[in-house]
Amino acid sequence: MLLSPKTAAERLGISPNRVRALIKSGKLKAEDIGLDRPIWAIEKTELERFAALTRPGHRPRRSTMKTYRYQSTNA
Repeated sequence: MLLSPKTAAERLGISPNRVRALIKSGKLKAEDIGLDRPIWAIEKTELERFAALTRPGHRPRRSTMKTYRYQSTNA
């Protein structure tokens, strides 16, 4: 079953533009079915795979993200 970015966005709790950005970055696999402009179709199984790796309504976690603690210079 193929889903549009709008439908995928509703299921993930994010915006359609964010879905398109995830497709463009390669984090979410989709097929371009448009002839003269990009029209994306996302497999339902791919969306389920992606949803299992992310937190609902949030961006995917960056595995390389580092946590920094800021220390006050005042003693």
